[in-house]
Amino acid sequence: MRLINKLLIGAWLNATGTTVAALIEINELTSSHPASNKLIAIGEFFESVGSFLMGADNLENSESMASNMMDGMGSSTAMVGNYMVFLEPNNPELGLFHEMLGDGMQALGSAMGAYNNMQNKQDKQMVGNTLQSLGAGLETLGAYAELQGDEKIASFLVAKGAILQALGSAIFAAITTREHRDSKNESF
Repeated sequence: MRLINKLLIGAWLNATGTTVAALIEINELTSSHPASNKLIAIGEFFESVGSFLMGADNLENSESMASNMMDGMGSSTAMVGNYMVFLEPNNPELGLFHEMLGDGMQALGSAMGAYNNMQNKQDKQMVGNTLQSLGAGLETLGAYAELQGDEKIASFLVAKGAILQALGSAIFAAITTREHRDSKNESF
């Protein structure tokens, strides 16, 4: 019996990070006093730690491990990008490029996870990973729009993407929790 369930802890860390980032992005879209990119970087940090923990829990399933590691590398890259924008608000191009690259990596990692879920007939997890992939893809497009100077479209795309990513992550964490609880009940 494992003392620490890395998958469960990782799923909830990831869900926490995506929710923090989504709340900050919604604030960016709706407020005349936008929050700091440093706060988004903190959300991305929790996402990356959660994804790496989930990957470390799935060493026997190379597809699942690879998708979680890709997601974690993407979150880490987006975290660096957001922090770079925080440090250099008057010269955000390099940070935005890192955000775009990181979000694209997250979209790919979650799409790989959804494909793995489909192969293993894990339909509910597939929905969560698909929403995360779509959300990260929208965030990638939002970062590109911001690089092109279209702040309004960028904020809209990033906020909608962050919401989808948080929803998908929460679905995945809830399903993981239910499966963990059910497996503990079966062992008694």
